Amino acid sequence: MIALIKILHIAVLLLSGWLVMHAMSYLIPVSVKKLPRLFLFFGCLLLCSMTIFIGDPFNILATTPVFLIIVAFTCNGALWQRITIGLMFSSTILSFNALRDNYIHDLLFSKTWTQYGHGYLISCTFILPFSLILYLCTRKFAPDKDYTLSDSMWHLLFLLTIIPLGIVLSIVTLFRPSGFYFDIFLHREYAFLLLIALLAFISLFWCVTVLARQRKLEQQNTFAEINRRYYESMEQQHFEIRRLKHDLANHIQVLSALPGALRQRAVRQCRSLPILYLLRRPHCQRRADRQKRRYGTVQYPSECRNRYSFAPALRQDGHLRSVCQRAGQCHGSVHEAGRNISGNFPEK
Repeated sequence: MIALIKILHIAVLLLSGWLVMHAMSYLIPVSVKKLPRLFLFFGCLLLCSMTIFIGDPFNILATTPVFLIIVAFTCNGALWQRITIGLMFSSTILSFNALRDNYIHDLLFSKTWTQYGHGYLISCTFILPFSLILYLCTRKFAPDKDYTLSDSMWHLLFLLTIIPLGIVLSIVTLFRPSGFYFDIFLHREYAFLLLIALLAFISLFWCVTVLARQRKLEQQNTFAEINRRYYESMEQQHFEIRRLKHDLANHIQVLSALPGALRQRAVRQCRSLPILYLLRRPHCQRRADRQKRRYGTVQYPSECRNRYSFAPALRQDGHLRSVCQRAGQCHGSVHEAGRNISGNFPEK
């Protein structure tokens, strides 16, 4: 009978540690490597199996920093996130252990079982339904896996987490019992304080969920504003390109109506304009790239050699540069018509 109770006790603790570890994985990214996950499982198992007596500060003062160190080295995410989530789970489970070992045990078992420790072996099994409820609630109401919070939000949650942890630490470490046994009927107020610290996990978990959703909405609004500005800029550029195309077409029509000598002089002047250079710049650049890949050297054509004569002006006006480049990509045919205008129209 005793051996069966011990086997059941070990199985319950292992399963409870596994449930707590997976409950934590919904709030903080856990390392995918096997060794860190094994250490985290050991920390959760230590947390679930630790006996907390009111008036005995050794167990709680030793378990809390060990669990926080394990969480800090085996989980990913921001440092304040790891500290806050570790404190949330440690204060919740330690408060339940204090209620279990001081109140639930004394209400259910007699002193005969207590003297041999069998009552504590059985009372430790209550950690299993508690861990199961914790896991199911965290799984159902947890935020998205990729949720992010700012450091200021984690600082706020850290300060809120200190309160329930401070309640548990003050009750366990500062109380000095008058006798060997802790009288639960004389100190019923401690049970209410431990219950408040236990239920504080619900409010902290709700805060994390609400802040994560708010942060996600802010990111979505930011992305929507960026997309709106981008499409407005694209629409403005397309409008300017259409206007540029219309003006070039009108200029070509005017040139075609000029007399022969005057038309040739006007065509030479138009070819020297920076805007027409930008219209043929993609063609010159592609030609230079092909020459460099094939021969290892670049020989620019005559119309592309003085390509930096107007570069400072274009560098100062980035919007004009982008419009001209788009015009060169979309309306290269207009420039080709301008280059060959003397041969495409009859003399008048």
